[in-house]
Amino acid sequence: MGKMVDILISVIGSPWQEYPKTFRWRMAKYGFSDDIECVDGKPDYVESRTTLAALHECLKPHYVIVVAQDTILVKNPEELKGDYSYDDVIRDVENIVEEFLRRADMEVKRGDKYKVGSIYDEVGSKLSIIVAPGSGRFRNSMCVGTRPVTVDLEVCGSLEDYYSYLLLSLASHMLAIVEREGPLSQLKVHLDLSHGINYMPALTYKAVTDLLPVIAAYIGGGDVTVKLSTYNSEPILEDGDISVIHRVEELKVREGSNFGLIPSYEIPSQCKPRSKPRLLKLNKYCAEKAGLNKVEELGRRIGSISGELVDRLNLDGGRLSAFAGSLANGLPLLLLETMPTTRLRDYVEQVLCGYRRNVVVNYNVKDGNEVEVKMFRLARLPRSTVAVAKLLLASEIIESRPELANIRYGDDGVSLRDLNRLVDIAFTWNKRLQRTTSHELKSIETRVNYMRNQGELSVGEWIRYANVYTHEPKGSCELEGGEPESPMCECNILGRGDEQRHFLQHAGLHRCIVMVKVQDRDVWLKYDFELCDKLRESVYEVACGGLVRTT
Repeated sequence: MGKMVDILISVIGSPWQEYPKTFRWRMAKYGFSDDIECVDGKPDYVESRTTLAALHECLKPHYVIVVAQDTILVKNPEELKGDYSYDDVIRDVENIVEEFLRRADMEVKRGDKYKVGSIYDEVGSKLSIIVAPGSGRFRNSMCVGTRPVTVDLEVCGSLEDYYSYLLLSLASHMLAIVEREGPLSQLKVHLDLSHGINYMPALTYKAVTDLLPVIAAYIGGGDVTVKLSTYNSEPILEDGDISVIHRVEELKVREGSNFGLIPSYEIPSQCKPRSKPRLLKLNKYCAEKAGLNKVEELGRRIGSISGELVDRLNLDGGRLSAFAGSLANGLPLLLLETMPTTRLRDYVEQVLCGYRRNVVVNYNVKDGNEVEVKMFRLARLPRSTVAVAKLLLASEIIESRPELANIRYGDDGVSLRDLNRLVDIAFTWNKRLQRTTSHELKSIETRVNYMRNQGELSVGEWIRYANVYTHEPKGSCELEGGEPESPMCECNILGRGDEQRHFLQHAGLHRCIVMVKVQDRDVWLKYDFELCDKLRESVYEVACGGLVRTT
């Protein structure tokens, strides 16, 4: 039996009235609604300045992820010397969050027993902080010694970047957890939106609900449970208030073979081999607002950076798009053919590094008591960036399954035995796809074995599936979709609408482009893209149809 893992994700605004001495958030005694179950039973209350302390005490999660925005930045003007980069901003905001958790006391009451300490003492060993990009104008305060300092912050950027940046970061974090803890029998994600402000709760919720179905679809066998519980608390008006934390939603993303949320994929690029997805694009509005000259030249430079990232990460947009089509349309052989080799962690690190390096940070110390900081995001993260991340996440989880450890696809093809294992992992989330794809593989096995028993097929000899296709054992049923109109395997066979439907209806195992052989007491398959120079491109384009959206 696999492990049971709980992850608490907490979204926070700015907890400081005047960093690092005065808190904006008030002390409250937190309790729990009736539908929330605590691991060791419910405490009488948890007194703290944040629901994080109470939920951690109740849920005892294995991992804690705190999501903050760079817009909570404060900075001592005496430390603003020389270049101050966006990476420096990220580190400062991480320190601001950590300092809050260290200074925020908590008290837990259970009957006549009390436990006191700081929140950091409880969560520090399991804590990750994600600093996501915000946008707008903010006036933050800090204290340098006894001197108050005002930090006027202006941030120009795209709101969608918050979602994209967070999704990429969460994907990397959660994949690391799944790999470290797997195999899993249960994954529970607890999302606390109590302290989120403005667009943060909605976009964080979207990022989590876009990622979880991808993870749930592939992490384990038929007994896996994946849940998402979302929490919010009653408002705190003054110190000492009593607040109840409510579970406002519980989604059963997966319960065995039943899926409450299914994975969705987008095509990150043109469905042609060697096409390049766009990972960074110019944020023209912010570039112009920053007063930069030659904005068009800047756009070309950012486009060049995007192209360099694609080359360095060995990303083929056409293959990735065909891989998306394979996942969504139930094409197991093409899924192996187009399986990405790029690691998600490398992708996230390099794309977000390229994004951060295109943030201009300007500061002006007006006097000893006021600092003006302006940030301009010259690049933005387009939808294709998210599309690639979800595909890499899916591929790594699929590849990590021990049942597929020995699958290799190349000139020697792949066995039906291994393809059936792949179908049971890659298409469990869609019973129709799983059933019809398994049926196609069984039909191939039946037809090939019939020919072999008739002495018409030599062991170890590759033969085009079209030569086997018409050999139907007596009593068998016609395959779904019917026989193709033309038996001829022409170069442009997939240029016709009926043949494209045939390709999708028969799990991508089109009779003209699949080769079969008998070997090692099994049937082996591979694609024959040597039939025609443009055949691979045609296959990719057909695979991208059906259930997948374009970015």
